[in-house]
Amino acid sequence: MQEKTVKPLKQWLFALLKLAVSIGFLALLLRGLDLATVVAVLGRLPATAIAAGLILMLAQFVVLGLRWWLVMAAIEAPIAFGKALPITFIGGFFNQVLPTSFGGDAVRMWQAHRLGIGGQAAVIGVLLERISGLFGLVVLTALGAAYLGSDIDDRLVRLGLLATLPLAVAGVLALAALDGLPERWRRAPLLREAARLARDSRRVFLAPANALPLLLLSMLSHVLTATAIYAFAEGLQLGLPFATCVALFSAVILVTTIPISFAGWGLREGAMVALFAFAGLGADTALALSLAFGASYLAASLPGCALWLAWRHAPSTGAASR
Repeated sequence: MQEKTVKPLKQWLFALLKLAVSIGFLALLLRGLDLATVVAVLGRLPATAIAAGLILMLAQFVVLGLRWWLVMAAIEAPIAFGKALPITFIGGFFNQVLPTSFGGDAVRMWQAHRLGIGGQAAVIGVLLERISGLFGLVVLTALGAAYLGSDIDDRLVRLGLLATLPLAVAGVLALAALDGLPERWRRAPLLREAARLARDSRRVFLAPANALPLLLLSMLSHVLTATAIYAFAEGLQLGLPFATCVALFSAVILVTTIPISFAGWGLREGAMVALFAFAGLGADTALALSLAFGASYLAASLPGCALWLAWRHAPSTGAASR
């Protein structure tokens, strides 16, 4: 009974800590900025730009659903796209409202299992889909850093962004080689399913027929969100080049994958202010763009809430839909 009480308490403390980090980051940013200016920038954002951003974010959910569908097919645990897409929306909603950015992934795993996907396959499929997205993001970030070159006048920042690509490649190769570890190491709790994970990793990341479409979809998903920032910037007539928006916002999103804040809030705004300064964007405007993006993304995830309310009491099918 005591353990059952302690676990929820830890979860609540963890949630409060991440919320405090988000509030802390935002408070630090606002201390050095003029809140009235930020609000004024948001007020100048035209409805057409907001609508364009929402459409692009909704389109990203479709791409994410397609990516997960392809990953599940690659690991021989197929799920119908008509099921994968709404579950992707549901997962996206929970990623926005839960303290951990992986809460929605747990919901996706559960929903996939309810459709008849085995528990191990459901977990591995979502995990590999997330890694695929992260790898595509790293590729975009590294390409963006190379494209901007000396425009990123902080050499350490530029080299750090470029270094993410070889590190990501090494990580994927290590994942695919897990079943080559000594037997005694594979008995460790975190490595007990190493053989299945490694085999499925090779199917997803090393088989060209799967790897190339997934890489392109992953890059497309992040280009869509960066295009939303571009739409907001165009609405405000900031004159930011499209390629610059993609390059810098990819790096912003990469920073927000660090799981220390509530749904990326605060951390994303700090990264926006720091990185878009390389494009000559003022801190007030960069913060306003980030806040507009966060609010729009939350709005775009709301269909997931409606789908969750409609699906949560639906009976399990007992077999994966093909």
